[in-house]
Amino acid sequence: MEFASPSNMFAGRIGGNVVVSDHPVLAVDGEQILFAFNDIDEATSFLLREATDTTTIFRHNGRDWDRVEKPTRAP
Repeated sequence: MEFASPSNMFAGRIGGNVVVSDHPVLAVDGEQILFAFNDIDEATSFLLREATDTTTIFRHNGRDWDRVEKPTRAP
């Protein structure tokens, strides 16, 4: 089994929870992490294609998790 090195980990708070991931972008619904992504484009595609209205994307800023503004759906 292969583990990510500590330099490839992202940690911080989302709400009252400490979240640690080996990916810098997360899709979160309530307190559940749905998916982790390598970049914001992958997460945005997921959000537009499959997510619910309550799904939120977070991106790690180097110190903590920042909420990403939701993209608008094309008509």
